Order: sequence, then structure tokens, then C-alpha cells
Amino acid sequence: MKISNNLVLTCAIFIFILTALIYYPIVYLGFATMDDDWMLLNDKFIYLESVNLDYLFKLFTSFNSLQYSPINTIYYKLIYMINGYDPYWYHLFGFFLHLINTYLCFELVSIIGHFFKIKDVTFLSLTCCLLWAIHPFNVESVVWISASKVLLFTAFGLSSILLMTLFFVKGKWFYYLLSLLTLVLSCLSKEQGVVIPILIYVIWVVLNFKNQNKFLLRGLVLCIPLFIISIIFGIITIDAQQNAIGYDAPASLYSFSDRFVISFYCLCFYIFNTIIPIDLHYHYEFPMKPGQVLPVVYYVFPFLFLTLCSYVFYRLKSLKERNYYLFWSTFFLVNLILCIQIIPLRRPAMVADRYMYLPSLALIVVSVTIIMNWFQNKNKSFQINSATILLSIVYVVFLVFTSQNLVFQWQNYNL
Repeated sequence: MKISNNLVLTCAIFIFILTALIYYPIVYLGFATMDDDWMLLNDKFIYLESVNLDYLFKLFTSFNSLQYSPINTIYYKLIYMINGYDPYWYHLFGFFLHLINTYLCFELVSIIGHFFKIKDVTFLSLTCCLLWAIHPFNVESVVWISASKVLLFTAFGLSSILLMTLFFVKGKWFYYLLSLLTLVLSCLSKEQGVVIPILIYVIWVVLNFKNQNKFLLRGLVLCIPLFIISIIFGIITIDAQQNAIGYDAPASLYSFSDRFVISFYCLCFYIFNTIIPIDLHYHYEFPMKPGQVLPVVYYVFPFLFLTLCSYVFYRLKSLKERNYYLFWSTFFLVNLILCIQIIPLRRPAMVADRYMYLPSLALIVVSVTIIMNWFQNKNKSFQINSATILLSIVYVVFLVFTSQNLVFQWQNYNL
């Protein structure tokens, strides 16, 4: 299926309209009762300090409670300079960042699709970006001002991946240096940026998996500066977490065995709700208090997840696109590794919608590709019948209404 540039532009406009339809209520929302106070409204770096070298030095050498995210604070400061503490501008810029991230996701899906010679890459990329842009999992990151770290980390993280990919392909060191810079900015926005070098090296392996081991070693050498950056920011994050005072950190109070079992529940929760998002909300509590017995039903989830993985790997063995699916599976798991309770960071919730902002892209890509391949194998060409179109429309409408309902729910959390 060949798609003209005009059709691509039309699809992009359609994605923008649907996304705007979902998020238009944000201009009427205020600040949230959760975290917006200490992260934004009571932060002296936003409402008191004037921007100068001394300001920047103090900002980049201090923690905001349990986190180190100076770029996020600068982002708040720049918006504050427009019209003070006007929530309209904070929500509007969050929406614009989401649109930017949607475009970056389109580029990533396109590049990876071309690497693996996936058919109808443009259609695949547009479909995936449509579903990702309107997905209910992303509402929390866009609507909640305190989740702007997720938007910024994603924007800089995807930029780093794309720039390094350009370096791998074109060999221009300008792209390499820009990739290092955007990686630093990603880590300065949110601690999850530390996983980006792993994804970059995986892409190098993707580009060179048919070559000799020396090429893989060369890629590892090229990625050493990126891993050094990650280690440095990983140490800073641990220091910030350990020095946080008066902040609830339930995950660290549970045993490793409990966290290990809960991690499988987290993975199953994220996978299922990416496909069929139901009953999503702001806070998901742990199933028991520290020291209590984990409910027996949670021991089912390791079996479910491992069974699913076994089935998937069995089916992948016979597919020529197996490395493509393995890449996106790695993308999903690497981006979630810090969010499934194995590493007990100071997070009061067992799972959270915002943790899936970037990982959900991988599951969407895999799902759409599988469906497209099924049609291609059945019809020898990618042709969609009327029943499939109707089901697709129903599913998109379901996502739109579910997402918009979540946006309206945030009115309940206004200060």
C-alpha cells in the first residue's frame, strides 16, 4: 500500500484533530491536589529566583524532594514567565509536548520498520502513532502537570535515539554529539533516561546483527560515553532517593520475593490494558500492607506471563520478522525495568498509567504489525475489508471516549 505525501499530511491532521478532541478540556483544568504543590507551586526556583548563573548553579546542585530533574524545573520556570501560575499554559504546553512526542514516535517506528524491511511501513507508522496519541494510558502524563517529567524525558530520549541512529547510518559525528546532549537532557528531566543507552546499543545490534562480532564490539565502544552518562545519573538518582525525607516509599518495605511476584502482575496489567484499557485511574494501591501475606491470586501472574512469553517465542521461531518483534519486546521491557517494583524506588503506587507513556508504543507496534501481517498472508496484499474497517472505527472511538473520560476525571483532582 503506497501512501502519498498528501495522504500522510491528511492522516497527520486527522491524528491532531482526534488528539485535540480528547484533550480540549485541559484548558479548563487547574492544578492537581497531587504533587503540583511541592513540585511547582511551592518551589522557590520557580516563583522567587531570577534566572542567572547563581540560580542555575543552585538548581543543578540540589534536589527537589526525592527527585533530580532540573530541566523540568526550568520548563516550569519558562512557563511561569508567561503569566505566572496560570494552569492554562502548563496544560497547553503539556499537550504540545505530547504532539511532539507523537511525531518522534512516528519517526522511530518508520526507521525500525525500514531496518527490518517491514511492508507498508508508512501505514504502520501512522496507525501506531494514531493509537499511541489517543491511548488512555497517556492521559495522566499529558493532563497531570507534575508528570511533565515523563513528557520531557520522552522527547529528549527519543531524540537521542533518533540522532544516534542517524550517526550509525551516516557516520557524521555531529549527530553523535547531539545524541549525547539530548541523552543528558533526558536524564536531567527524569531518571528513566538512564535506560536510553541500552536501547541505542540494541539498535546498533539491529543494524549489524548479520556482521561479525567486531562490529558489535565497535558499537559497544561507541556507546561507552552514553553508559557513563547513565551511571552518573543513576548514582545521582540513588542519592536523591536516599536523602528524601518524609516521603512514603512502600515498595522498599516489601520483601524481594513479594516484589518479584508483584512485578509479574505489573507486566500483565500493562500488557492487558494497552490492548483493552479499562478502569484506569490515578492511584493503584498495593494489595496488602508491608509484612502482610501477598494474596494468593498474585502468584498466578508469573505463570501467565511466562506462559505468554513461551507461546510468543515459539511462534516467533518460524517468522522472518522475529528479530523485529524481539527488538520491540526489548524496547518494552527496558523502558519498564525501573517501574515494576523489582528496584524499590520511592513510589507510593504499585502501577501507574504514566509509566506506560513510552513502553506502550512497543506493544502497539507489535499488535498492529501482527494484524497487518495476518492480512498480508491471507490476501497476499494488504487489503482491509468493510468488517475490519468497522471494528477499527469502533476501537478508535472506544479509545477516544475512554481517554476523554479520564481527562474529565482530572477535574476531581483540582486544587
